[in-house]
Amino acid sequence: MLELSTSLGMRAAEAVRARFGAHAAIPDELAVVRATKPEFGELQLSGALQLGKALGQKPRDLAEVIAEALRTAPEVSKVEIAGPGFVNVFVADGWLARHAAHIVTDARFGLRDVGQGERVVIDYSSPNVAKPMHIGHIRSTIIGDALKRVLRAIGYEVIADNHLGDWGTQFGKLIVAWRRYLDEAAYARDPVGELLRIYVQYSDDEKAHCESLRVVHTIEASYRLIDPDPPEAVLDMLRKRPAKNHPLVWTHRSGRKSLVLGATADHIEGMAADESHALLAGLLDRATAPEKVYRHEWAVGDLVIWDNRGVLHRALPYDEKSPRDMHRTTFTGDEAIQ
Repeated sequence: MLELSTSLGMRAAEAVRARFGAHAAIPDELAVVRATKPEFGELQLSGALQLGKALGQKPRDLAEVIAEALRTAPEVSKVEIAGPGFVNVFVADGWLARHAAHIVTDARFGLRDVGQGERVVIDYSSPNVAKPMHIGHIRSTIIGDALKRVLRAIGYEVIADNHLGDWGTQFGKLIVAWRRYLDEAAYARDPVGELLRIYVQYSDDEKAHCESLRVVHTIEASYRLIDPDPPEAVLDMLRKRPAKNHPLVWTHRSGRKSLVLGATADHIEGMAADESHALLAGLLDRATAPEKVYRHEWAVGDLVIWDNRGVLHRALPYDEKSPRDMHRTTFTGDEAIQ
């Protein structure tokens, strides 16, 4: 039916060009679609409606030109004009019978390589390998594989993948959880279920540990990001500013939890310097991962307002030669960090 639609569309366009000349608005092929109702035949064209204004013609007059051309096609038994300029096409029974017989005997059942030279990538269920699979994984995998087969059958190069992402981190957590929490009897009864239990317990304990930590914030820490080795005079000035002590995880009145991070985060109380630095740097990297960041390209007159209770912001400096400055207004919040 697709090949018939193409040939009829080209025949219709050629008839319009023959009558009205090679106008830029006339395409090489008029669109031919399946009819919406059986009484309208098998195929339908609405090109006369779109071309009427461009050619300065009444749509029904254009429809008559198209219908006259299609009536002589051997694949067509009848053509009718409906409404303001729709052309309804009834396909000949003999052509349908011959076409059906060809499909039955064709090794590819009439399929054409419409995707030749094109590539499609399909990602399946992408399960978390540290957790049990469920019915959702089966559903998306079956749908993905069906799409792969259909697309390959019509000529596309298909790359199908069940991507296992972040398995290194997850297995690292599982190894630590195995050593800490494994119940060997439970593992013997239900291996995957026990692996899930210890994985969740590790994650819960990790969150609880972070919630117990407090961070010392200083102006000196933010200054060292610009100048790692400031002179003593500058250090003396910076250290006159009092340090602040905040929880690493701030639990809001609403129950929402957020990390208290930023340039002023100096160290974690009671933790070795190297371990403290590594933890803060790791959390900052996770909080500023590309998928969690939004950016703004500045233009003259822009005003950006953010809510510091849930956003880590970075204002990059302008070029030294730029006449513009960063203007910031701080509003007092309605909830202090506890």
